[in-house]
Amino acid sequence: MTVPCSGPSGGASGLATAVANANLAGHGTIRLAANCNYDFTTTAETGTRGSDALPIIRGNITIFGGPSTHIRRTGGTPFRLIEVAAGARLTVNGIFIEGGDAGVFPGGAILSARGTVVLESVTVRNSTADNGAGIANDSGSLFLLWTLVTGNTTRHANGFGGGGAGIYNDGRLETFNTRISFNTANTSGGGIYSEQGGTARLVHTTLNNNSARFNGGGLLNGVGGRSLLEATLVTANNAADGGGIFDNPGPGTVSLFGSLVTGNSPNNCRPVGAISGCS
Repeated sequence: MTVPCSGPSGGASGLATAVANANLAGHGTIRLAANCNYDFTTTAETGTRGSDALPIIRGNITIFGGPSTHIRRTGGTPFRLIEVAAGARLTVNGIFIEGGDAGVFPGGAILSARGTVVLESVTVRNSTADNGAGIANDSGSLFLLWTLVTGNTTRHANGFGGGGAGIYNDGRLETFNTRISFNTANTSGGGIYSEQGGTARLVHTTLNNNSARFNGGGLLNGVGGRSLLEATLVTANNAADGGGIFDNPGPGTVSLFGSLVTGNSPNNCRPVGAISGCS
């Protein structure tokens, strides 16, 4: 299905209708127009974790765009852009996803609630939430390829969150040729916050210029998390401690292979000696 940029079946309302129809069919491929802004000012659905611009993804849906296709929140009360339900799968290719605001809930731009999300050649930016301002992966699977996550900010809205400005993960996270940069966490995990049994595998990925108020400017590997960095660069991030990486469980839960953690402030890795190969 093709959704034009404007007209009776186009724009934001046309995209919401296309997703609803794909949900009914159980699957679907949606093509969006190049050089087009799909601007949302109202929501299509409200679930247990806030309101969403699009109907909650409940099937196997692929959305293609580009070049310069944007899905944006441009006004109205706070709402995220995309939510993926348990067991559902969303693939997005060639689209800017921006301006989401989940309020006191997780996932400013995208929330995967035990679903699967694949982003390829996507930019997720300028969104906010309590946790996972850019993307929150709640016990699901999240795959990022040639993707940029940037300019997202957590706000610590419900009094105990505020982590994972770029990505919050307690499921399976894998990145390849991806950049996570210039995200700001009100608490910890400026770039990525991975915990509670979550696994993060970062390959040919850059974490740079992210910041956190407390720990883990680039990456916070929290209790129950395991992180593997391969051919990955962590640089120019800052936090109160563990400017590059903070490993909360301790030795052995963060592994570096051919990766470089350098030039972070006030230090690269903490606790001292917890991460082999990191000074």
